Amino acid sequence: MPDNRTRLEQLVDLAGEKSSDRRRELLREITDVFLTEPENLNATESQYFGEIMGKVAYDLESEVRVELANRLASEAAAPPELVRQLANDEIQVAQPVLAQSPVLGEDDLIEIAASKSQEHLFAITKRPHISEKLSDVLVDKGDDRVVHGLVKNQNAKIGEATMGKVVARAEGSELLHKPLIDRPDLPADMMKEMLSYVSESLKNEILEQTNHVNSDKLKEIISDVETSIEERANANKDVRSKPEFLIDQLMRSGDLNEAKLCELARQKMVPEYICALARLADIDMATAKRAILDRSGEGLAIICKACGFEQSTYSATINNIWPESERSIEQSCRMIALYQQVTPETAQRVMRFWKVRQQSEDATATA
Repeated sequence: MPDNRTRLEQLVDLAGEKSSDRRRELLREITDVFLTEPENLNATESQYFGEIMGKVAYDLESEVRVELANRLASEAAAPPELVRQLANDEIQVAQPVLAQSPVLGEDDLIEIAASKSQEHLFAITKRPHISEKLSDVLVDKGDDRVVHGLVKNQNAKIGEATMGKVVARAEGSELLHKPLIDRPDLPADMMKEMLSYVSESLKNEILEQTNHVNSDKLKEIISDVETSIEERANANKDVRSKPEFLIDQLMRSGDLNEAKLCELARQKMVPEYICALARLADIDMATAKRAILDRSGEGLAIICKACGFEQSTYSATINNIWPESERSIEQSCRMIALYQQVTPETAQRVMRFWKVRQQSEDATATA
């Protein structure tokens, strides 16, 4: 390995070189030197390496930073400031260090999760170790794809309160059903809560895969849940979910309005959003849920336009409730254009039809 003088001379040459091609070549050479025996560098040398490598890398094209990030991603002795710099870069650069770097601490990752894109958050979910505190931030800030990635990571520690948030969100997101059921740390009471809305195949999978709940006891739980649902339907009792209770409280206090709807969308509180939309639009929950599940945006556009909501309210939903990864820029533009094309009169006419159809379905069901 080169001695201290040779290393420092190379660093000086790298910092002073003007040619982009030569700077790129020198950066690779310096990185090679650093990775040979990084643990033998003293603190001052490591700091110099980080500062100069970072400065040169950010003077060059992103491909150079991608290469540097990949080379440093798994290196425990990598310069901390340089790794943090790479982790906050565009996702192509940040991805390998966010997913692997042992240099990034919990505080670093929480700060990134609270401020960067959904793609950055998704990269964090691939880490070999995720703390309960970080998991909570990822659930609060992440879209369904991020939460799906987190729950699928069996090495991620998820606290009971955070798991409760995920189970509540899963009622409006089928994407989360399977990875939740596959987690051995899913509490039995939350499993029972999920049984009211998961598919029959997943109910059977619970019986096959769950080891920490007695099989006979789980069958009894399933039976209890199904009986409870049937009794509620037959008796038509006022049994409401937690999201419905919350939204009804907001209605009684006069705090349920368009601004609150946008807030629920930005917080990605999907079940609460569906309840709020149903109350504000005076439609049934099933219709509101269909509008949210319709990724064309047509149903939501009709409801928002019929209610006189601003375009920003419609945009808040498609940009927060629905993951950006599931649509292109062109699709987003088409959805906004659709909203602009729908007239209030047309929207209200469609809404009246929906209400009549639902009343007819209800009458048939109770006949």
